[in-house]
Amino acid sequence: MKIKRIPALSAAAISLAFAALTVACQNNSQTKESPLTTDSLTYESKSNNSEVSITVDFPTAGPTPLANIIREYISEELGGTYRNDINNPNSMLAYYGKGMEKNLKDMTVYDNRESMPTLSDSRSISKTYETDKFVVYTSRIETYYGGAHGMHTGTTATFRKSDGRRFGHEMLTGTNTESFKLLIKEGLKEYFKEDSKAPISDEDLKNMLLTEYSVDFLPLPQYAPALGKEGVTFTYQPYEIAPYAAGMPSFTVPYDKILPYLTATITDMIELHD
Repeated sequence: MKIKRIPALSAAAISLAFAALTVACQNNSQTKESPLTTDSLTYESKSNNSEVSITVDFPTAGPTPLANIIREYISEELGGTYRNDINNPNSMLAYYGKGMEKNLKDMTVYDNRESMPTLSDSRSISKTYETDKFVVYTSRIETYYGGAHGMHTGTTATFRKSDGRRFGHEMLTGTNTESFKLLIKEGLKEYFKEDSKAPISDEDLKNMLLTEYSVDFLPLPQYAPALGKEGVTFTYQPYEIAPYAAGMPSFTVPYDKILPYLTATITDMIELHD
């Protein structure tokens, strides 16, 4: 019987193969051993007529695409004009904080009142929910620029950990159907019911809203939906659908009810299936 001889690999080839294997192992190890970690950082300043505050949950370590995308998201939520090192949170916060200070100072300069109220601008960008597949950030802004009351607003973004993809309203499907619109109506009824045990009628709900839409076909909030432990939360901005006194109408639709209206990408990510 003839025995075929297999050419021996050169030392250089063996070295290259070993190096490639080592890098691959390191990359796999980094993927598994580099969870997203964040640090809560704050910038604050006060003067006679103004108060500025920024608080962020800034990524300090984690998968490179995800961490960098969230850092860019934080910068964008604060204004999107910062051009220096995106990995330097102190520099970023100081840049935006000083810009907010200048904005408030300019307002006081052009106000002719003898007694100027304290103006304020407060921003928070927080990690509000996280699983091994995705992380949710919520951005809130509270300002008082004078007048009868201040304003508050916000938004939510969901990031897939594997590649940093950001999800907003596109996580939903079939939102123009009557069955989905019913979820919106029932959610708002729960919000306005508060502690009352009595159910709210369609007419009652209509009287609580500032909209020309029928309560059977209410629009989605501008605020992106947020994934959470129990379901998907929907939040309306002040004045978007109800008076300022109503706050930011918000409600959570449980996953067993919202499942038909989530895309396959989302149901796979949160491991929900029919």
